[in-house]
Amino acid sequence: AVLNFIILKSTHIIMDGSTKALELIGKEVLIRDGDSYKTVTFDEFKAQLPASVEFIGFYFGAHWAPPSRVFTTNLHKDFYSIVNEKEKVFEVIFVTEDKEKGHFDRNYCKMPWAAVPFPNEAQRQTLKSNFGVCDLPTLVVVSTKNWEKVTQQARDQIQSKGKILEAWREKAASA
Repeated sequence: AVLNFIILKSTHIIMDGSTKALELIGKEVLIRDGDSYKTVTFDEFKAQLPASVEFIGFYFGAHWAPPSRVFTTNLHKDFYSIVNEKEKVFEVIFVTEDKEKGHFDRNYCKMPWAAVPFPNEAQRQTLKSNFGVCDLPTLVVVSTKNWEKVTQQARDQIQSKGKILEAWREKAASA
Protein backbone atom coordinates (compact mmCIF):
# COMPACT_ATOMS: atom_id res chain seq x y z
CA ALA A 1 0.00 0.00 0.00
CA VAL A 2 2.85 2.38 0.78
CA LEU A 3 4.46 1.63 -2.58
CA ASN A 4 1.20 2.48 -4.38
CA PHE A 5 1.03 5.77 -2.53
CA ILE A 6 4.58 6.63 -3.53
CA ILE A 7 3.87 5.81 -7.18
CA LEU A 8 0.66 7.84 -7.11
CA LYS A 9 2.46 10.77 -5.51
CA SER A 10 5.17 10.78 -8.15
CA THR A 11 2.77 10.75 -11.10
CA HIS A 12 -0.18 12.86 -9.93
CA ILE A 13 -0.58 16.04 -8.00
CA ILE A 14 -1.39 15.42 -4.35
CA MET A 15 -3.81 18.03 -3.14
CA ASP A 16 -3.17 18.22 0.60
CA GLY A 17 -5.97 20.72 0.97
CA SER A 18 -8.42 18.66 -1.08
CA THR A 19 -11.41 20.22 0.66
CA LYS A 20 -10.17 23.72 -0.13
CA ALA A 21 -9.27 22.66 -3.68
CA LEU A 22 -12.75 21.20 -4.16
CA GLU A 23 -14.33 24.41 -2.87
CA LEU A 24 -12.30 26.46 -5.34
CA ILE A 25 -12.47 24.20 -8.36
CA GLY A 26 -15.94 22.74 -7.89
CA LYS A 27 -17.42 19.27 -8.28
CA GLU A 28 -17.15 19.28 -12.07
CA VAL A 29 -14.53 20.58 -14.47
CA LEU A 30 -14.57 20.91 -18.24
CA ILE A 31 -11.36 19.60 -19.82
CA ARG A 32 -9.99 19.36 -23.34
CA ASP A 33 -10.46 16.00 -25.02
CA GLY A 34 -8.73 16.25 -28.38
CA ASP A 35 -10.66 18.71 -30.52
CA SER A 36 -13.63 18.74 -28.15
CA TYR A 37 -14.09 18.88 -24.41
CA LYS A 38 -15.81 16.84 -21.73
CA THR A 39 -17.02 17.29 -18.18
CA VAL A 40 -15.17 15.32 -15.51
CA THR A 41 -15.48 15.11 -11.74
CA PHE A 42 -13.14 16.95 -9.42
CA ASP A 43 -11.44 13.64 -8.59
CA GLU A 44 -10.92 12.85 -12.28
CA PHE A 45 -9.54 16.34 -12.86
CA LYS A 46 -7.05 16.17 -10.01
CA ALA A 47 -6.00 12.63 -11.03
CA GLN A 48 -4.95 13.86 -14.48
CA LEU A 49 -2.87 16.78 -13.16
CA PRO A 50 0.86 15.99 -13.03
CA ALA A 51 2.63 16.34 -9.66
CA SER A 52 4.75 19.09 -11.23
CA VAL A 53 1.80 21.53 -11.30
CA GLU A 54 2.63 24.23 -8.75
CA PHE A 55 0.02 26.84 -9.61
CA ILE A 56 -3.51 27.06 -10.91
CA GLY A 57 -4.70 30.28 -12.49
CA PHE A 58 -8.40 31.09 -12.39
CA TYR A 59 -8.91 33.07 -15.56
CA PHE A 60 -12.02 35.28 -15.52
CA GLY A 61 -12.94 36.44 -19.00
CA ALA A 62 -15.70 36.71 -21.58
CA HIS A 63 -16.07 36.59 -25.34
CA TRP A 64 -17.92 39.92 -25.33
CA ALA A 65 -14.93 41.68 -23.67
CA PRO A 66 -12.27 42.46 -26.33
CA PRO A 67 -9.46 42.68 -23.73
CA SER A 68 -10.30 39.09 -22.72
CA ARG A 69 -9.98 37.84 -26.28
CA VAL A 70 -6.57 39.53 -26.58
CA PHE A 71 -5.40 38.25 -23.20
CA THR A 72 -6.48 34.67 -24.01
CA THR A 73 -4.02 34.67 -26.92
CA ASN A 74 -1.26 36.29 -24.83
CA LEU A 75 -1.81 33.91 -21.91
CA HIS A 76 -1.65 30.89 -24.20
CA LYS A 77 1.24 31.86 -26.48
CA ASP A 78 3.36 34.11 -24.25
CA PHE A 79 3.07 32.23 -20.97
CA TYR A 80 1.15 28.94 -20.71
CA SER A 81 2.93 27.24 -23.62
CA ILE A 82 6.34 28.55 -22.58
CA VAL A 83 6.29 27.76 -18.83
CA ASN A 84 4.84 24.30 -19.49
CA GLU A 85 7.27 23.48 -22.30
CA LYS A 86 9.50 21.07 -20.33
CA GLU A 87 7.00 19.97 -17.69
CA LYS A 88 3.62 21.25 -16.67
CA VAL A 89 3.89 23.66 -13.73
CA PHE A 90 0.89 25.88 -14.41
CA GLU A 91 -2.71 25.02 -15.19
CA VAL A 92 -5.55 27.37 -15.97
CA ILE A 93 -9.23 27.05 -15.15
CA PHE A 94 -11.33 29.40 -17.25
CA VAL A 95 -14.22 31.09 -15.43
CA THR A 96 -16.50 32.62 -18.03
CA GLU A 97 -18.56 35.75 -17.66
CA ASP A 98 -20.40 35.01 -20.91
CA LYS A 99 -24.18 35.02 -20.64
CA GLU A 100 -24.83 32.71 -23.59
CA LYS A 101 -23.46 29.21 -24.05
CA GLY A 102 -22.70 29.87 -27.74
CA HIS A 103 -20.41 32.75 -26.78
CA PHE A 104 -18.71 30.56 -24.17
CA ASP A 105 -18.23 27.77 -26.73
CA ARG A 106 -16.73 30.15 -29.30
CA ASN A 107 -14.32 31.47 -26.70
CA TYR A 108 -13.41 28.20 -24.98
CA CYS A 109 -12.72 26.28 -28.20
CA LYS A 110 -9.51 28.35 -28.55
CA MET A 111 -8.24 27.44 -25.07
CA PRO A 112 -6.05 24.43 -24.21
CA TRP A 113 -6.94 24.40 -20.52
CA ALA A 114 -9.80 23.50 -18.17
CA ALA A 115 -12.94 25.51 -17.38
CA VAL A 116 -15.77 25.73 -14.91
CA PRO A 117 -18.67 24.24 -16.92
CA PHE A 118 -20.93 26.92 -18.41
CA PRO A 119 -24.12 25.65 -16.70
CA ASN A 120 -22.46 25.94 -13.27
CA GLU A 121 -23.19 29.63 -12.78
CA ALA A 122 -23.29 29.26 -8.99
CA GLN A 123 -19.66 28.06 -8.91
CA ARG A 124 -18.59 30.80 -11.31
CA GLN A 125 -20.25 33.49 -9.19
CA THR A 126 -18.79 32.04 -5.98
CA LEU A 127 -15.29 32.20 -7.44
CA LYS A 128 -15.85 35.74 -8.69
CA SER A 129 -17.09 36.82 -5.26
CA ASN A 130 -14.42 34.98 -3.26
CA PHE A 131 -11.62 36.51 -5.32
CA GLY A 132 -13.26 39.94 -5.54
CA VAL A 133 -13.14 40.00 -9.33
CA CYS A 134 -14.50 43.25 -10.78
CA ASP A 135 -12.65 43.63 -14.09
CA LEU A 136 -12.21 41.39 -17.11
CA PRO A 137 -9.90 39.81 -17.82
CA THR A 138 -8.52 38.84 -14.41
CA LEU A 139 -6.12 36.00 -13.65
CA VAL A 140 -5.95 34.89 -10.01
CA VAL A 141 -3.18 32.41 -9.20
CA VAL A 142 -3.28 29.95 -6.28
CA SER A 143 -0.59 27.57 -5.08
CA THR A 144 -1.41 23.85 -5.23
CA LYS A 145 0.60 23.39 -2.01
CA ASN A 146 -1.88 25.16 0.28
CA TRP A 147 -4.59 26.51 -2.05
CA GLU A 148 -3.87 30.05 -0.95
CA LYS A 149 -3.98 32.96 -3.35
CA VAL A 150 -0.53 33.91 -4.63
CA THR A 151 -1.59 36.90 -6.72
CA GLN A 152 -4.60 38.57 -8.21
CA GLN A 153 -2.39 40.60 -10.54
CA ALA A 154 -1.20 37.72 -12.74
CA ARG A 155 -2.55 39.34 -15.90
CA ASP A 156 -0.36 42.40 -15.39
CA GLN A 157 2.60 40.23 -14.38
CA ILE A 158 2.31 38.10 -17.51
CA GLN A 159 2.05 41.15 -19.74
CA SER A 160 5.18 42.64 -18.13
CA LYS A 161 7.09 39.42 -18.98
CA GLY A 162 9.23 39.41 -15.82
CA LYS A 163 10.40 36.47 -13.73
CA ILE A 164 6.87 35.52 -12.85
CA LEU A 165 7.25 31.92 -11.70
CA GLU A 166 10.08 32.86 -9.35
CA ALA A 167 7.95 35.60 -7.79
CA TRP A 168 5.01 33.22 -7.39
CA ARG A 169 7.23 30.53 -5.83
CA GLU A 170 8.63 33.04 -3.37
CA LYS A 171 5.16 34.25 -2.41
CA ALA A 172 3.81 30.68 -2.07
CA ALA A 173 6.76 29.69 0.13
CA SER A 174 6.12 32.58 2.51
CA ALA A 175 2.42 31.79 2.91
